[in-house]
Amino acid sequence: MGFSAEFLTYFAGFLKDTADQGLDDLMDFLADPEAQEFAISWDSEAFEKGRADLVEGEFYPYPRY
Repeated sequence: MGFSAEFLTYFAGFLKDTADQGLDDLMDFLADPEAQEFAISWDSEAFEKGRADLVEGEFYPYPRY
């Protein structure tokens, strides 16, 4: 089997949104001299909820080596 085009598109978009939010959080962290910790978090629940709504069609097979 492999990954569907729809899943890959969803995953890339979710990853981009997570990275964008993480960048905003990083800038806030760097601007605040009192900040002690910085982290980027992956929202598994939101990811799985969005994934459940996918209608998958074409699948790309795993590469063979």
